[in-house]
Amino acid sequence: MTSATVIAWQKVKNIKAATQVTGSLLCRSSRQVLSGPALGPGLGAGWSVLCRASPNNLQKGSIFMNSSGIKRGLATTAVSALAVAGIPFIASSASASDTALTVANVGPVRDGNADGGTVVFSVPQGATVNDAQVKLIRSDLTGVADNQNTPSQTIDKVGTITKTAEGSEKYGSKTATDEFSVQLAVDTAPTGATAEFAVFIDLNNNDAVDANELRTPVSITTAGAPAAVEVSPDSQTTATGIANAKDYTVTVKDSSGKVTQLVAGESFTPGGTATVSGTLDETTMADGVGTVSAYSATDGTKTVTVTGAGAIANTVKDSADLIVIAQADIDEDEFDLVTGADTWGSATNSFGDTVQVRVDQGAVTFEFMSKDNVLPAGADDANKVVLLTVKSADVKFGGKAEQTYSVVLDADGKGSLTVNPTGVVAGAEFTFESPSMAGGPTTVEYARAEADSVKPDASVYVTKVGGTTQVVVSVVDQFGNPIGSPAQVQLVRSGRAANAGSTGRVTVGADGKATFNLADAGTSAGTESFSINLFADQFDGAGNAGNPFAGGTINYTADGLGGDFALNDVSTGTIVPLTDTDANAAAEFKTLDITGGTANAPATISVDNGALVLTGTDTALSKGAASKQITLDGAGDGSVKIVGTTTGLVTVTVTSAGRTKTETLTVKQDATTVAATARNVELEGPESAEAGDVATYTATVTDAFGNPVPGVAAGDLTFTVSGPGNLQNKETVTDADGELEQTVLLTDNANSDITVTVTGQNGQFGSKADEINGAAAKGLTASQKTDSVTSDVVNIEELEQAVEDAEEALAEAQAELAVAQGNLDVAAAELAVAQANVDSLTAKKQALRQKLNKAKAKGNKQKAKTTRKKLRNVKRNLRAAQDDLTIATTKVDAAQRIVEIREGDVADAEADLAEAEQNLEDAQS
Repeated sequence: MTSATVIAWQKVKNIKAATQVTGSLLCRSSRQVLSGPALGPGLGAGWSVLCRASPNNLQKGSIFMNSSGIKRGLATTAVSALAVAGIPFIASSASASDTALTVANVGPVRDGNADGGTVVFSVPQGATVNDAQVKLIRSDLTGVADNQNTPSQTIDKVGTITKTAEGSEKYGSKTATDEFSVQLAVDTAPTGATAEFAVFIDLNNNDAVDANELRTPVSITTAGAPAAVEVSPDSQTTATGIANAKDYTVTVKDSSGKVTQLVAGESFTPGGTATVSGTLDETTMADGVGTVSAYSATDGTKTVTVTGAGAIANTVKDSADLIVIAQADIDEDEFDLVTGADTWGSATNSFGDTVQVRVDQGAVTFEFMSKDNVLPAGADDANKVVLLTVKSADVKFGGKAEQTYSVVLDADGKGSLTVNPTGVVAGAEFTFESPSMAGGPTTVEYARAEADSVKPDASVYVTKVGGTTQVVVSVVDQFGNPIGSPAQVQLVRSGRAANAGSTGRVTVGADGKATFNLADAGTSAGTESFSINLFADQFDGAGNAGNPFAGGTINYTADGLGGDFALNDVSTGTIVPLTDTDANAAAEFKTLDITGGTANAPATISVDNGALVLTGTDTALSKGAASKQITLDGAGDGSVKIVGTTTGLVTVTVTSAGRTKTETLTVKQDATTVAATARNVELEGPESAEAGDVATYTATVTDAFGNPVPGVAAGDLTFTVSGPGNLQNKETVTDADGELEQTVLLTDNANSDITVTVTGQNGQFGSKADEINGAAAKGLTASQKTDSVTSDVVNIEELEQAVEDAEEALAEAQAELAVAQGNLDVAAAELAVAQANVDSLTAKKQALRQKLNKAKAKGNKQKAKTTRKKLRNVKRNLRAAQDDLTIATTKVDAAQRIVEIREGDVADAEADLAEAEQNLEDAQS
């Protein structure tokens, strides 16, 4: 928007002569244009006034601006006229970004730099600007081109202008303005001074500023030679082996802290213990800012440095840190894809496979762990990083189709990352991969749950001839979860002619189960088998009939019982509690053998009292359970291991083919090795102890499962005491109950609490959960290696003295109460005398009043006079007696209050005595 200054004004018809001015005058009047003679005398034919309001509002010297609706030609004509008259042109800030030439940004300009600095200008969108049209003028926007140099400043346009690509404007509106850059070389005296000039667009190339040509003032404060350089940020973190992993910004400044430029012969050399790349010279740092990239093939804290070279060699330098974390090496058994339903399994999948995730799952967690989630396998990944890239054409991660995440594993080599893809639908896919995972990208496919497989609750059944066999089948989806309706199942019976054929189809229940009751039509012992067909729904006619799922076998016997199996005797000898969680020693388990049972029949083995059953080659405590089922072999034989955790008797129960048998075994500590199992310690002691006495504190040592640990040497249990006491005698070793006593002698004058602490050493003391002194031992809780007890200390002599003091205080209070009661009795007596005196005088006054009335009635003046005199004396005496009564009453009240106070003192003293006596009794008991 442009503006102008009114030279002189009265009324429109009386505007004073201004013949040197031609063009338009902008007025707040009606929107008509007045010109020539219509303006009144004294104006030339070229004079015109654009009015928007009442012209009477015009004031001399007022600023008038054309609105957005006024044609630009009118505005610039007025400006031109005023400029010729020597009146300054004033650039308005309003809407300047889209109607005028403006300075968008001034980059650093080093004083005397022949290559110049960059100045960005903004022009109205669509304006045509050529290099030859961009010219310099004086700062007051008058004069001719190149008339801008003074003794204190020299400005020169160098090179050609550079237009900013459409839509890439950095400083103005991308829809209303265009931008172009000009290189300006500036020389000021002194360095750091501000050069003032202007730039205009010489449309007609006449080297003069015309009214319709854009122009703007420019101010440039020059910068000096490089005096400092900054590398930022101060520190960044990356992983090993990533080329050019992190960029650092390098900024050069002069001695006053202004960003400056490099000139020919000046540069910076990147370096440091990291691998650093980048060119830092006058071409790459034309705006005073450059970039270097850094990485490292090895882990650790590396340095990124830039050091001046050439004319600024070694005088200007700075550095930053690059923290490099080694990348982990993750195998399939050190990884898990964690969702509510997925098909990933480290034993069945490899990186590079395709796995499914149920489509209703939102979050997906990538979990990294040690092998089998136990230590120390995988400890080599401790504190290392996993860089995981997820990519998809179907879903988005934080709004992006591709994201790379980093996870720094903890000291145990564990860590996790959770992502929440958006746009998930059935059939959508994404991939994940990492340099830490060999095998290429793994595909995750979102899928709906479908009935996938079915199996019976047993592989062999034993039924009485002619009886009914109940078979329960379980259906799961591809994620291993139970799935019900609309899936259906059917059994196909064969091998026993009387029962051959297919059952009806049964719809699977919500629990994923379907039950069949198979009646036997045979009359003699024999065997039949069955297979299972699975159908998607009632409309699925074929299902998997051509490839049925394995079913089971039904053995028909006369009594409905299977083979009369035998168990080996495990009652002889003992086993020790499995405190190291690995049953790899003969003393840690018993093998239970089952022989002569029904071939291929299931057998269930259950144990009590903290014992566990291990099957196959398993030896780890974490693999055990209180009840497990195995399948007997073709000869009806099988075996399991029984391990114990709690000392005592264990009952083993085996059930197979309708028969049940039991055995017992004993779990007992081994006195020769038990000390090594010491893991936890607890301390017990008195709630209170007497000063000068000896208090006894008992430490109880247990193993990981709470069994007492005998034989722990006193040296493995360290006791400390804080407060008025000293450690005395300590037993040499824990007894059969895992207990060891420590005595503490309290000082004679002790009057504050003491705290006794015990700390276990050696054995398993201090071990973390799932480990023993750093070795893997999954299934164990963290060791409790220390415990403490705080005891109140009582001083009998002080308590006895407190009783004596309380008794004396009570006696004193009682004596003071007796005195107060005596004073009250005296005051009460005085009150009675005063009251009697008042009563007597009151009676006399009444008698004299009656006598006076009679004398007056009889006219006996002399007697009335004598009686009146007596009455006055009695009244005077009565008033004095009433005052005495008031004083006596006050004395009684005061004495009563004192008695009440003394009674309270006695009650308090009695309570204090009772408390002191109770404290003494408690301490002595």
